[in-house]
Amino acid sequence: DGFELVKAVRNFRGRDDLAIIGLSGAGKHGLSARFIKYGANDFLTKPFMNEEFHCRVLQTMEQLALIADIKESAYRDDLTGLYNRRYFYQFAEKLLKETSRKNCLALLDIDFFKVINDKFGHEAGDQALKQISSLLRSSFKDFTVSRVGGEEFAVVLTDVNIDQAYALMDAFRARIAAYDFVINGQSFTITVSVGLTHFNNVTLTSAMRLADKALYQAKDQKRDCVIQHSE
Repeated sequence: DGFELVKAVRNFRGRDDLAIIGLSGAGKHGLSARFIKYGANDFLTKPFMNEEFHCRVLQTMEQLALIADIKESAYRDDLTGLYNRRYFYQFAEKLLKETSRKNCLALLDIDFFKVINDKFGHEAGDQALKQISSLLRSSFKDFTVSRVGGEEFAVVLTDVNIDQAYALMDAFRARIAAYDFVINGQSFTITVSVGLTHFNNVTLTSAMRLADKALYQAKDQKRDCVIQHSE
């Protein structure tokens, strides 16, 4: 019946993802409250006017749109516009459940970022972060990019093997090294270090640890390089 249908749908889709409006002509006491308790967003008793029906539908759609905007805002980094750490962890955990996919995780860190802040000021550091983020966004349109720390970013590369991921990240590293950054009206060179690992059949904590270990190796070696984690 309608109650069981709503209950079943709610096992897969929440109120903020899919709206359900119950309709009934039974007129039983407490029917609307029961429908809403089972997961409906709204309820209408038959007969009803077309105008009321349209108003309820439009109101429900507006609520969904508002919730979507709030969620999007909550998942975005204010400075760069990239996804934030909260979104990254939720997305990555969900991705790990799809064990049939080949995925890789890259952690990217701006080299000597403190020098930029010390030399030009923190506002200049923000300019550098914005420019790096713009390049990340344009280079990895098909993947998920997040700012997970001050000057640290994560790139989740889905449906690619480790060799393909290495080639993509190294090409981006070279692009950054050759790019003419402008900070406070002055040209500036920035490089990045990257740690890369497989992202399959492991916990997110393990994947982050392995990518972070590779990143530290890149920092210890010469910076401006990509280090792939090896067992």
